[in-house]
Amino acid sequence: MGRRKPNKPRRRRTGTDGMRSDLVVGHFDPAAAAAGYVCGHCLHGPAHHHVDERSGVEHITVMHSATCPVRRGLVDARPDIERSIEAAG
Repeated sequence: MGRRKPNKPRRRRTGTDGMRSDLVVGHFDPAAAAAGYVCGHCLHGPAHHHVDERSGVEHITVMHSATCPVRRGLVDARPDIERSIEAAG
């Protein structure tokens, strides 16, 4: 099935990537926050901390179980994230 308007740029999709969140906070140690992260719902943790070699941007990857309500987008992960950042200190 082809596009009806081939020269028109596509709109950016929203709400399709429930696995990713870009949360910007103040200064903290990402490696310590990743090591201290535990999901309050599925109890998965710790998270994985890595640095992009090209850009130098630090990433924290969090794994959740398949049935976790955070992964499915039913509840907010912010309390768990804030708790790990506070523990990192």
